[in-house]
Amino acid sequence: MTELAGQVLLSGVGMFILLSLILSSLYPAYRKLLLSTDFVIAAHCQLVFSLLALIISIIATSLIFVPELSGVLVFDHCHETSCAPHKPDVFSYSLVGSALILLALAVVSLASWLVMRSILKTRRWLSQLDSVANRQARNAEKSQYQYKIVETNDVFAWCAGILKPQIYVSRGLIKQTNSNQLELILAHEQHHLENRDNLRKFTMKWATLFWLKKPQTQLLSDFSSNLESQSNRIVRQRTQQGSQEKTQSNTVKQSIFDDDLNPQAIVVNIALQTCLILLLVTCMISISHYGLEWLTT
Repeated sequence: MTELAGQVLLSGVGMFILLSLILSSLYPAYRKLLLSTDFVIAAHCQLVFSLLALIISIIATSLIFVPELSGVLVFDHCHETSCAPHKPDVFSYSLVGSALILLALAVVSLASWLVMRSILKTRRWLSQLDSVANRQARNAEKSQYQYKIVETNDVFAWCAGILKPQIYVSRGLIKQTNSNQLELILAHEQHHLENRDNLRKFTMKWATLFWLKKPQTQLLSDFSSNLESQSNRIVRQRTQQGSQEKTQSNTVKQSIFDDDLNPQAIVVNIALQTCLILLLVTCMISISHYGLEWLTT
């Protein structure tokens, strides 16, 4: 069981890193396709694309150790007198095999530590922010949005937090805006909160940990820009609706998905990503099978 766990770990980590490099190289071309796509669709496609390395490595690793399923994807070859479909013939207890498994374990441990450090750093930052924020959930103007007031003359409004996001507004911003302007700003931040945008950006950042630096930076920037455009659309729609639908935030949110999405663009992107997943799963099974056997023998 320990030997199998080591082989699965080595296969999964190796495929994840290789796929990350491949997908990061493909992103500039995929980005050109998304430039003509509505930013709501683009944001969803970018999130899925960032998760493809993880998704494909899990699928391929699961299949590679089930010869009955993966055997048809691996070219026939023999080990001594056996030529039947088989799991990768990995010599885990060889020097190279042991070293590679330890390296894969170190990579997973380091990635886990970096993620936990980021989460703890965010919690400490929010704790410091709360220490200078008004504990009242609503201010005296009876806003429909819940938020905390940070007692500073700096001008800002943030949706902060990953799992339990909250909206923070500075006293300086409140002083410089009237009630209608503040409501529009809060509508923008509320959209980030309801759509868990911070969690999505956090997930994307760490799912692309092994991407090439330039494509990763471009992807994160594009995704953030599309999220901001979605929230800005909320503000524009609220401005147009005026007092007629002052409290209809859910209706406004739903209209984004009813009126502005192009069904053809959705189908094209789903088909493209599905084909990419199937192609890469097929390739990764063969590459991983032969790679593991070659590296550890």
